[in-house]
Amino acid sequence: MRIEEGRVEASVERLHAADLRSGELEASLREVIAATQEIFGADGAGLMLLDDQDALHYVGATDGRSAAFEAAQEECGEGPCVDSLVHGQVVSSPDLEDDDRWPKLRALIGGVGIRAMLGVPIHLGGPSVGSLNVFRLEPSPWDDSEIAAIRAHGRVLEEVLAAAMLARSQDVIVQQLTQALESRVTIERAVGVLMARKSLDPTGAFNELRRTARSSRRRVQDVAEELLADPAFAPPEPPPDDAAAHGPS
Repeated sequence: MRIEEGRVEASVERLHAADLRSGELEASLREVIAATQEIFGADGAGLMLLDDQDALHYVGATDGRSAAFEAAQEECGEGPCVDSLVHGQVVSSPDLEDDDRWPKLRALIGGVGIRAMLGVPIHLGGPSVGSLNVFRLEPSPWDDSEIAAIRAHGRVLEEVLAAAMLARSQDVIVQQLTQALESRVTIERAVGVLMARKSLDPTGAFNELRRTARSSRRRVQDVAEELLADPAFAPPEPPPDDAAAHGPS
């Protein structure tokens, strides 16, 4: 279903006119989520953000199905929202029942009824910290106009979150994102090491850190720091260049 550019611009202008950056954070986030659902005429929409344990959790949803879908991804550690965060790119599925990328998620959401999903990463100062998503109860392809629309509403969310971070709000979401941003570099380095040493993809490496942290009741950042300090997992030394290897000519 194509979305006219003028409708997207009007929706974003209404959100800017509401001066969401000066309001209560969670209420402002919910308003953007609702506007996203409305512009799509979708059956649901939701937002997932990193918490202070470096795990995605849902912070807002338009309905119970959306909340259940996001909670299922939080529980199993896989799904389109997780991939959108880890890869920092738009992730979509025209029909989740025929999508083999997330078998654990499929097993958890059989009764939820969500079939099609589109998500865009939410960035703060460069790193991705979450995902904004829309859902449909029927299989549905997603076109370029819809991708542009969700990106436009994702940028509004980024503005709202950035303003709250700049104001050093005492909101729980801000505190969790602050902790998550402080640990992102360490975690991304550890993900890279696991990918190289165990032939994992980024999502698999991130989930291995997450599972280890859960089983040992530690933060993902602590597990990442321990892995990077282990000589067995140290990144290989770069080979010497020819000049250094053979000395001056």
